[in-house]
Amino acid sequence: MKKLDGIIIEFLSSLFQNIKGAPESELIENSYQSEVKSFTAKLKGAKAELQKHTNNLQALQDEVIKSIQGESKYTPELLNDLIKQTREKVDDSKIEVQKYESELENKQQYLAAIKSNYKNLISWLEIFQDSNAETKKMITAYLIESVKVSRDYELDIKFNISYEQFFKAD
Repeated sequence: MKKLDGIIIEFLSSLFQNIKGAPESELIENSYQSEVKSFTAKLKGAKAELQKHTNNLQALQDEVIKSIQGESKYTPELLNDLIKQTREKVDDSKIEVQKYESELENKQQYLAAIKSNYKNLISWLEIFQDSNAETKKMITAYLIESVKVSRDYELDIKFNISYEQFFKAD
């Protein structure tokens, strides 16, 4: 366990040095752009899903006309049920699109949170460098959510979501 603690603390020290060497604006901008890019991708997927369900609804409504004219192989009851289900999917998709649009509109809040997290991280970096082993372990426990150890002490480290953006490798 002592060996593992040492490896993790050495790893964090190295990451802190990389962060300390990088300009603040670059780290914050990269994190911010990463967050915006993620929400933009989710919004694009939600809009595609909405379009798919809207197209399905239109196709079903067109089929109703054929059913009325006796040209459809589907019964009006079946079409009615399918239209109801598809309308629910359209409504759910609209809600999801609105959610992501709203989150993108509030991206200034993300930027403020990123700046705050960066300032916390920098203050911990300064404390971490000059602290004893117990203090380093406490800071490590706050920054790291989980550590998986494989053979030969190969580590898979999952950071606390608030700080993960600063530790991502480019």
